Amino acid sequence: VAYEQVHGRDLVTGSSAAEWLLPHYLTRMVGENGAVSLPTYGRHRAGPDGSLFALGLGIVPDKFLPGVQWFFNRQFGLAGNQTFGVGTHNPIEAAYILSAYQANTPEQHPSTIFDQVLVDQQKGFFVFRNQWDSTNDFVASIYAKKEPLRGSWSFPDAGSFRIWGLGEKWAIAGPSDRQRESENVVVTNQSYRGSSEPIFFTQDHHGSGVVTLQGENWLRSFAVDYSHQAGVPGLFVVVDKLNRDGQWIMHTSGNVTISGQTFTITSPSGSTMTGTFITPAQVTITAIDGVITASGGQEFFVVMTVQNTQPPQVNITGYGLNSVVTIGQQTISFQGDRLVLTNF
Repeated sequence: VAYEQVHGRDLVTGSSAAEWLLPHYLTRMVGENGAVSLPTYGRHRAGPDGSLFALGLGIVPDKFLPGVQWFFNRQFGLAGNQTFGVGTHNPIEAAYILSAYQANTPEQHPSTIFDQVLVDQQKGFFVFRNQWDSTNDFVASIYAKKEPLRGSWSFPDAGSFRIWGLGEKWAIAGPSDRQRESENVVVTNQSYRGSSEPIFFTQDHHGSGVVTLQGENWLRSFAVDYSHQAGVPGLFVVVDKLNRDGQWIMHTSGNVTISGQTFTITSPSGSTMTGTFITPAQVTITAIDGVITASGGQEFFVVMTVQNTQPPQVNITGYGLNSVVTIGQQTISFQGDRLVLTNF
């Protein structure tokens, strides 16, 4: 896999994908004191543990090592759980970390080395992160799956997204059963072909951005906003256009309640995600066993805010995909083939 953007730099000629493994994971990982996790795609619904660092630290490029080691020390080193990534069932990993760990390497906060937006141009994978601070960090991602894998554990996850933040997992992977319905997508009765193509992308310095994916018979635009212009730490917007009626699906780990055009996910900590369907106007929303589904047409415009206070007011003018949505100081619209947020 070619990870082609880390802090705005192109992939170094001649470097291997293995060298970019930990920098890539560091952009996606959330954790504290050894309890790391990350939003995953494909067959495995759980991310790697400290063994990945024990085995991989020795091949991290020098220019990225200070940032990776900053994270490693706070998760698995003396400032973390002090396992140094060595698994209890595989002590041989100790030899790798003893060889790779460079105690004299000065640490640097990841934000000074890595971009908060990671883009894999080859596979069509986009990650948006707001910070490296604590378990409250926001990490959102969407997968185009430009290169569908044949004869492998490939999953029907083209266009699927994940959203974590404020210590909670708002949009997650469903069961590992290779069903399209186990992803956060729109399902129709058409046969599914497993790829899509990014046709628009933009980002800003907050870790925010917009990406549009074009599938064979669907289009999805996904926007992430960490600017606080909407009065919340995380704003997420999804627009879907299909050529026939579909069922919008999102899997979550929180408790879901529904009221009219809106669903609310409440976490054990009391933080919430509030999702409002701007269209369809006559949407039908259900929530069963952590699976939110919505139906009512072939176009969906969904605005989701994540907060630990009261959710902000959502103001709507216009109709359907021509609607203009205002939340706080942020204005959201869909123009042609992309979402537009006027204030990042």
